[in-house]
Amino acid sequence: MKILITSGGTNIKIDGHDVLYFHARGSDVRHIGNMSTGRFGSEIALAALEAGHDVLYFHAKGSAHPMHLVIDCTHSDGLVQAAEEFSKRNKHWKPKGGFDEDEFSDFQSYASGLRELILEWHPDIVILAAAVSDYGTDQREGKISSDKDELTINLKKLPKIISQVKQWDPKVFLVGFKLLVGASPLELREAMRHQLETASSDMCVGNDLAELKAGQHYLTIINKSKLYVRAICRSSSRPFYGVNIANTLVTTIVEEFLASKAAPHPTPPVQPVQPAPRVTVRVDEDGCKILDANGKQLYRADRKNDSYKTVFGVMKAIGIKVEVV
Repeated sequence: MKILITSGGTNIKIDGHDVLYFHARGSDVRHIGNMSTGRFGSEIALAALEAGHDVLYFHAKGSAHPMHLVIDCTHSDGLVQAAEEFSKRNKHWKPKGGFDEDEFSDFQSYASGLRELILEWHPDIVILAAAVSDYGTDQREGKISSDKDELTINLKKLPKIISQVKQWDPKVFLVGFKLLVGASPLELREAMRHQLETASSDMCVGNDLAELKAGQHYLTIINKSKLYVRAICRSSSRPFYGVNIANTLVTTIVEEFLASKAAPHPTPPVQPVQPAPRVTVRVDEDGCKILDANGKQLYRADRKNDSYKTVFGVMKAIGIKVEVV
């Protein structure tokens, strides 16, 4: 299965060097960014790789990376642990494994790069874990003077990239993220449902920044049918509570994707109900006669051996409408 995962945060450029002297990419001086490190997106990518899927990791420049390791030199076994992780992750590295990557820096490169990757790679699942800017501004030419006591920057609403994904590829299974701060569980779920409706996403994963800062990582997941799926949690003191949160999330997403692609059970054709034949039973002192709708005798039962009772009972049991005259 092909899974495209975005991770890290975008930024909005504010000013740049004088274009007469700087023509190279990255000549901006200041920008507005966010606090995303891409750590969780990196964990999701690694979990997807370990589950045997092909992963295209579209990440912010300098953010966390599933193929990058940090060696803890404060512990004697830090190098040993890093070596074990290296062996586990290296098998996924191209060209041996199913991992590939691309990177973005700002909102513009994220928007254009994501569209290009989706159209070229045709992923089955797109997981948008990146923190994308909501507001932007026109970049000023040259560096803004640092001698100003006050600086006013006008921000304007940016388009929601998640709402464009289904326009690029209607068949993709789209998973969005929603982050709130200090929201109640009901408020979070309502915001997630709103994203499902406005972005046509198939699943939404929600969490709260206040809980993250408190050392708790709760995930609330709802699907396209707006049904609550499950909540999974980890804390900073006990990283996984015995469960790898990223693995659990990937498993949930893949299960929902497969369920959405499963062929619906065919509905058997409705057989028309045939009306029961109408007959007439005439009873006399010798027995009874069974006549059809045209008055033709179909059968005569003799009263002496009560056979007419048996005939009468069978006809009623099999649904023949009987009229006694």
